[in-house]
Amino acid sequence: MLMGRKLAGKPEQVVVPVANVKGKFVYFLQNSVHSVPNQPANYVAATYTVRYADGTGAEIPIRDGIELRRWWVGRWYDNGGAASWPISIGQNPSSMKWSQFIAVYAMEWANPHPDKSITSITLKSEALCSPAIFAITIADEQFSNGPNSQENYKRPPDVPAGYFDKKLAFEQEMVFKEMVKQDMIKGIEKPFKGTATLAYDEKTAVTPVIKVANTMPLSTAPAANPSRLSCMT
Repeated sequence: MLMGRKLAGKPEQVVVPVANVKGKFVYFLQNSVHSVPNQPANYVAATYTVRYADGTGAEIPIRDGIELRRWWVGRWYDNGGAASWPISIGQNPSSMKWSQFIAVYAMEWANPHPDKSITSITLKSEALCSPAIFAITIADEQFSNGPNSQENYKRPPDVPAGYFDKKLAFEQEMVFKEMVKQDMIKGIEKPFKGTATLAYDEKTAVTPVIKVANTMPLSTAPAANPSRLSCMT
């Protein structure tokens, strides 16, 4: 991963040594993180430089949204063909909350000098978003037009129903515990006469106990219905 505005501690550039390899195409497996707002469309996010054994080189401008795509995407089919087609797309609990997908893309670069041996590839960030390069492959095969290329454009199967239920329940439990710890719970939204206080019962772990003075008997509000609770901000 290279330097970006939000990841200033990462290296600005990395030189990848290559053992005098020839090939018609160079492939980069990559995506980007921490997009930067208010940038022009398809701004140059990085520059890759291919060095040859004879001392010459070729520069590859890497544009946001074309050769380099963001790791969170709104559509599973988001791709730019040979410039950046999806190799892997999926979801995790965080991306599901926002109806987003997480993707890694392949970028295909046609080598203008396939007869020359490549000795190194320099990856340099423009320090805006942070490019993440996972692998580089040099080959004569054009994989973007291969027999299985269309498989990359199909929607991946959804995760089984309830696959993340336990994890989400655990996250909700931890959030509620921290809210109680920080004294963020104000009460319940349903109006009633008298006053109410909220106490945390360590035995039940996730069940808030509502104590109502003078007007209602002791009652229990299920933690599975957080809409009944309001928070102080």
